[in-house]
Amino acid sequence: MKNRIFLAIAVASVLLLGAVIYRDVQVAIYPTGGGQLQESPDGRFEASAFLLYDEDFWGHRRQYYELQLADKTSRKPIKTVTTDLPLDQRHPPMRGGKRVISWTPDSSEATFTIPCMVLKLKVKP
Repeated sequence: MKNRIFLAIAVASVLLLGAVIYRDVQVAIYPTGGGQLQESPDGRFEASAFLLYDEDFWGHRRQYYELQLADKTSRKPIKTVTTDLPLDQRHPPMRGGKRVISWTPDSSEATFTIPCMVLKLKVKP
């Protein structure tokens, strides 16, 4: 009797572990999406805009824009803004479409023009 209980627990544990590993592999690719990068006119900074889709282990989905200014040499972010989007609406892909990032000539500010907003980020406060 004890052997049957132990065997049942062992089989259930192996099946549960297999399901957890399978789900972990399914969500390992997230976040996924596409975007654009643009170097500042003076070459010191880089602006990026990405439309990303994410899903966690439990199936919670998220669609969002990630806009970022970064120092080009160190690759450290200067400013990052994320904005969530409704999952039931389709948003145009950012790859290959119109440019969404523009810089001021003096490289002090980047403007991000995306369907839901226009955002200006200054390199220095």
